[in-house]
Amino acid sequence: HAAKYDMTQEQLEEQRLRMSTMSPLSEALQSCMHQLTLMGQSVINPIPVGDDPTSSSSASSGAATLTSGGADTGTGKPLLEDVMDTLTTLIRNGLGLPTLNGAARCVVLLASNSKIGALMKNFASPLIRALQNGLLDQSPSVRKAYSAALGHLCRVAKRKRAAKVLKSIAELYEKAEDKERSVSAMTALAIARKAQDVVQRYAVDIVPLMFVGMHDPDEQVRANWVDAWEESTPSTQGGVRQFMKELVALTRRLFESSSWLLKKVAIAALAQVVKLSGSNGRYFEPHLADTLTLLTKSLPGRLWSGKEVLLDTLADIVHECRSLMTPEQGRQAMQAMLTECKRRKKVYKRQAIQCLGRLADDLFSNDNKEEFATDVLTPLIQDVILAPESGIKIVCGDDGGDDDEAKTTTSSSSSSSTTPPTTGSTNP
Repeated sequence: HAAKYDMTQEQLEEQRLRMSTMSPLSEALQSCMHQLTLMGQSVINPIPVGDDPTSSSSASSGAATLTSGGADTGTGKPLLEDVMDTLTTLIRNGLGLPTLNGAARCVVLLASNSKIGALMKNFASPLIRALQNGLLDQSPSVRKAYSAALGHLCRVAKRKRAAKVLKSIAELYEKAEDKERSVSAMTALAIARKAQDVVQRYAVDIVPLMFVGMHDPDEQVRANWVDAWEESTPSTQGGVRQFMKELVALTRRLFESSSWLLKKVAIAALAQVVKLSGSNGRYFEPHLADTLTLLTKSLPGRLWSGKEVLLDTLADIVHECRSLMTPEQGRQAMQAMLTECKRRKKVYKRQAIQCLGRLADDLFSNDNKEEFATDVLTPLIQDVILAPESGIKIVCGDDGGDDDEAKTTTSSSSSSSTTPPTTGSTNP
């Protein structure tokens, strides 16, 4: 019905939830939560004995009510455990938007109360599992509510249980589907805001993913990862330097995945890692050789949408780390880029030529730059701007579209040397 009212599904659900909070049932729920909160306060902070001669018995009664079997709940369980079991059942098997959101809201209220939250540690694991299983619900509002509830629960749960949640967030994102990436980002942000001690303790499992997620193509997903990163690191450059090893390993793993989207995200993140490493790439030096090999070996093969980012990243790495590169590494980068300049797809070829010029500017001595431009770059540029048909036809701007392919020119100018001049060795 969302389209009927000219609104999104999430907006329609928010209206439904807003109306449900005005019902008598919602008021009764709030009253029950208030009573449970008062019981929790009597457990942690009993009234001083000197002020009330019955205070000791009141505190003892509160403790028995919440954490022992002294309360008559009809199940023989402590009241708090019975409440947690009921919430778990509702989250796992409940039907209807108000029911699911209401159950998640109760979890948030309980966990955010410092008195009751301290008592929830032993009962939190089943509830966390139920929330995780419902994270991919069809309803955007339910997904958001469950993410928020998980953030609060991780603050009071056992550390090992919270660590498993962080790992599951990474696994969700690496599935590369829209819903999974969105839920992963929302849950990570909720944990970063409500359970920062958990994030800091298991930072290597989640903080590098936050940085990579900051390069996601989806605007909302990207914004959530940016907020999570800012909550978890003192500064962007400081965070990159602190987690350099983990960032490089993560981007490499994502780049080698079968998802083209993850490939683009990973390579864009890697480019930023290099730029933010500072000190002329010295922080990145331990990873330089492996990264250059990965990029140069990845350039050949089929073209996929967004592969131009590979060209830019290789040029960025050479620019930042040129003082650390060996002549052989410089030749390896030049030859790989030169090969890409022979591609037939115009848009990709233009980008490759531009990046080739950047490599030449960084690697060649001043005496050899002019010779390289004349013998190599000029024929390549002519091959792009001159159409392959007989006669000369200038292609203006992006005429011809991204899918047009230019055949290799057979003129004498384009058949000149296609390798860097032998007199111009790389000069890192």
